[in-house]
Amino acid sequence: MLFVKPAPPKRLTAAIAPDEGGSKYYARRYQEILKRHGITLEVRQTAGSLANVQLLAEPDSGVDIAFVQSGTDAGEKAAQIESLEASPMSRSGYSTGASPSTTSGH
Repeated sequence: MLFVKPAPPKRLTAAIAPDEGGSKYYARRYQEILKRHGITLEVRQTAGSLANVQLLAEPDSGVDIAFVQSGTDAGEKAAQIESLEASPMSRSGYSTGASPSTTSGH
């Protein structure tokens, strides 16, 4: 019997706040990093961190990743969210092993 790990998605959607803590900058950096791995990151601008948490909790929202400002009260939804860095948060189980703050662009 052979078990194959599912391939990561080729397209992800990130929810970002208009200008909360540099989310646009980090979203662009993630776009660059993911592109090198054949993954397209679509960025969706929202009303802010609370809206991003709500989108993550909605299975049909189309949002895979969200940038949430530290200290945002996610309530019961917090169990569905993983922290990747001090700023970005995600519910996606895939990782390229790189983060924008530690990647030199190679």
